[in-house]
Amino acid sequence: MSFDAALINYLANACLNDARGNREQAKRLAEQVTSCVITRIDESFKCDHCKRPLWREVQLGPMLKDEVWLQLAAKYETLCAGCVFERAAACEISITFADLRPCTFNLMGGARSSLFAVFGSKNDFECEKWDEARRELQRPCE
Repeated sequence: MSFDAALINYLANACLNDARGNREQAKRLAEQVTSCVITRIDESFKCDHCKRPLWREVQLGPMLKDEVWLQLAAKYETLCAGCVFERAAACEISITFADLRPCTFNLMGGARSSLFAVFGSKNDFECEKWDEARRELQRPCE
């Protein structure tokens, strides 16, 4: 497994006390910590239905309004896109633009591949809540 060198150096500096000043030992400790964290993320960030790792194997499903989501899944259930649409078909629910939650997640991916672009139309683009989500997405990270 390959890790970002800056992350390893940061963690190695944090591990220097535990390694009693030995830089190589600190680097090994940092790699072990990073490996454990990534393994935990991989184990826990899976689709609750198909159990496949999100982002690595499958994409997260769309963020839907609560009243639509609760027809498909439990409140805190996490589903991949495939499982969302599979459940919608099984429940005979047609997911439309109006069912999408106006949030930055549904805008990610740009003008062609975002969920907003897939479901939306030009008339829907002017909605104020979508404009707020768009501004949030464009805000620089702090």
